[in-house]
Amino acid sequence: MIIDAELHLLHPEALSPAFHPGSAEPVTKALYEHSDFPAIQDKLTVEALRASMRRNGVGAGVIMGMPWRDWGIQRDNNRFVEATARASGGRLKALYIPTLDDPQQAAREVEGLDGGVYLGVKLIPSWQGRAIDDEALAPLIRVVEARGMFLMIHTDHPTQSLDGDTPYRLLRFVTANPAVRVLAPHLGGLLCLYALRPGIAKALGNVTFVTSVSATMRMVRFAAEVNPANIVFGSDFPFNHCHDQETVLRELRGLALPPEVERMILRDTAARLLGFEGIEEE
Repeated sequence: MIIDAELHLLHPEALSPAFHPGSAEPVTKALYEHSDFPAIQDKLTVEALRASMRRNGVGAGVIMGMPWRDWGIQRDNNRFVEATARASGGRLKALYIPTLDDPQQAAREVEGLDGGVYLGVKLIPSWQGRAIDDEALAPLIRVVEARGMFLMIHTDHPTQSLDGDTPYRLLRFVTANPAVRVLAPHLGGLLCLYALRPGIAKALGNVTFVTSVSATMRMVRFAAEVNPANIVFGSDFPFNHCHDQETVLRELRGLALPPEVERMILRDTAARLLGFEGIEEE
């Protein structure tokens, strides 16, 4: 059975390209104004996700919405994702996305989350008007740490951002917060490769890297050569470049990884870390 640690949904009202017109929200520009939105619009539903998972032998996964700054929209996204996870029979776990205008309020929200449904918190800091190494986020970070939850931190590659969600900011964060359990999508902007240096390897000791690099899956092989034990499969469906799970799974299996390493990445590590042990393929 495969576990996919990075899956995206939108609540039904937000599926229309006319949703929240005239907004300066980063989500609006990145989603509705993107040329590929018509290709993914119908794939952001629960039904499309379930169908894709069945076709590809993905038996469990981690779902999340998008990081709206508007509190009301974010509430609706979180409620929809939570309801979807609750209805999944334990096959889907959710990530909560708080608004970051008031980190104290965000901390209170996370304190109240149902740990049986929520695996942790997802942030795209630059879209939310913050930086992950911003000391103002300390109240939220301390609650995530105290609850033993995961914090998924979006990280750009060096080719994508100079001063946004950079790998260096992620490194600063994990160095200052070694007890926080971090999920780093997009292989942490390739920060994972720098575990070749002992000091950085120590700083990354509580970081699990997600394979959401669909256009450059060979990078997963390089990461596995450094440390195969801290990598989990995540397709980024349907926001990946191919808008499916099939392509990235085919390319990952084509990397000729040792069978035990492939199993670790596709299932075993996520089953243990993310609480999916005992879940069998449908």
